[in-house]
Amino acid sequence: AALQQIENNKKVYQEAASEYNIPWQLIAAIHYMEHSLQVTNPGNGQGIYQLYSYTAGGTKAAVYW
Repeated sequence: AALQQIENNKKVYQEAASEYNIPWQLIAAIHYMEHSLQVTNPGNGQGIYQLYSYTAGGTKAAVYW
């Protein structure tokens, strides 16, 4: 199931990867680890695939692609 979801999201990964000159597989791996390949908006409504890390003593630091 995860491989199919990655294939479904591949175009988005490739677009972001080309913009930042990194392998698209890296973005897919981060998406898997940080958001379980979900394509839903986070609670803040700021868009698809936006991921969060908890840093600086538990505050949210946004990571944008």
